Amino acid sequence: MLQLTQKEYKKIMEGLDRVAFNSDSSNLTAYRQKVVDCLFEVFGYTNLFWLLDDEGRLMDPIFTNIEDKSMYEYFETYHTHDVLAPGNIPNGVPTAPILKIKDVMPYTQFKKTEYALHYFDRFGYIDEMGIYIYDKSKLVGVIGLVRKKEEGHFSEVDRNCIQFLIKSIEGAFNAAAMISQEQREPILEARLTSREKEIVKLVRQGLLNKEIGEALSISVNTVKKHLQNVFQKMGVENRTELGYLLSRINL
Repeated sequence: MLQLTQKEYKKIMEGLDRVAFNSDSSNLTAYRQKVVDCLFEVFGYTNLFWLLDDEGRLMDPIFTNIEDKSMYEYFETYHTHDVLAPGNIPNGVPTAPILKIKDVMPYTQFKKTEYALHYFDRFGYIDEMGIYIYDKSKLVGVIGLVRKKEEGHFSEVDRNCIQFLIKSIEGAFNAAAMISQEQREPILEARLTSREKEIVKLVRQGLLNKEIGEALSISVNTVKKHLQNVFQKMGVENRTELGYLLSRINL
């Protein structure tokens, strides 16, 4: 590892203290928020913390210092083009708990990708780093760090600082996930019909109304009617608000 300065070690020690597991962070959503806040407030990293569904797809982001429009467009469209998203990393790239764009492809090549041209450039981003959280051998969470042009690229010092935190984050995350599973309240069971729960599950996977209709063999209009019922029951007005709500209640 590169030699770190006293200031950097001080940040690492504060970071380790803040991401440690305790009774205040026993809920998985609360713990993810704690990590997001730590990475931003201690290290200055704009970041977001994803869970993964049973199919390995990103869901339920908790984030800070990211525009809602940027987040919405990423979730709706551009996550499928993100070179550091699970499933998009090319074969032959060594498995690692932390990856930068340059670990996956030369930056000159990245700048020509659809992701860079139509998403990064549009919102002023210049670099990205992924932190991969495992439960044994299963990938269960991903933390994405992004930087804008005025901040410059991520360095090896950035990677090394995060390296000190990974095991603590991973252990606390898995402990919180276990406790949350045991304490989870059946909110959807009480409020939604079986069909509505099916549609909510597909919405969280990023499917559009037409795709949901095809998956369930129902019309687009029927999907829309079910979604309106879901929005009313859950007290939200659209898909984005529904996703945020489900993330906050850890369902």
